[in-house]
Amino acid sequence: MKKRSTSESGGGANWMDTYGDMVTLLLCFFVLLYASSTIDASKWAQIVISFGGAPGVLTSQEAVIETARNNIPNRKQSQSSEATAKNAQKLYEELRQYVSENGMDRDVLVVKSGDEILIRFGNNVLFDTGKANIRAEAEGIMSQITEAIMGYSSRINMIRIEGHTDNVPINTREFPSNWELSTTRAVNVLRFVVENHGYPLDKISAVGYGEYHPVGDNSVEEGRRMNRRVDFVINVMPE
Repeated sequence: MKKRSTSESGGGANWMDTYGDMVTLLLCFFVLLYASSTIDASKWAQIVISFGGAPGVLTSQEAVIETARNNIPNRKQSQSSEATAKNAQKLYEELRQYVSENGMDRDVLVVKSGDEILIRFGNNVLFDTGKANIRAEAEGIMSQITEAIMGYSSRINMIRIEGHTDNVPINTREFPSNWELSTTRAVNVLRFVVENHGYPLDKISAVGYGEYHPVGDNSVEEGRRMNRRVDFVINVMPE
């Protein structure tokens, strides 16, 4: 009987072909990852389009171009932001001058914050303690401020009237907590502005923040006095 050979011939180094293919694919993969991490929008569009609609990748040139556009800074939006800031600064200066010329500096504060202007009515200017009805003596100053704002209504996008309180608890039949007190005050101011001066209803809103947005230290009377306030937050349109 013929003895079987103890060795197989050929195929000893065939695994090198598979290994080489795998290394080449890995190299291409990491090169693509690196390129994608530093690529600009137009190059990204070209790379994805080169996949020719392969599954799992964007399937149309239009979709790729739209993705690229989304990664390009919106110059128009930037210009609009600059115009808004310029208009806000101008309106702020005019309102501050109006308050000063009419001797309301002690009762009314005008502040600019970014693209918004804040008109703040201080402690007990509009309301008695624990009350939400506008004081009769305060109606004059409210009317003056409203008339001034009305003169700029075409440059104003929205006015948000904010009611704030200190942290002293209130628990009455009308106001179970500071939430109800602050909200009712804001709504009553809104009604005064709309009903007495015809401010556009779609450009004004009211909100109550209770004690939770303090501007002063609630542990001392001076701070609590600062926190009892009504703010007009004016959002300005681009010029």
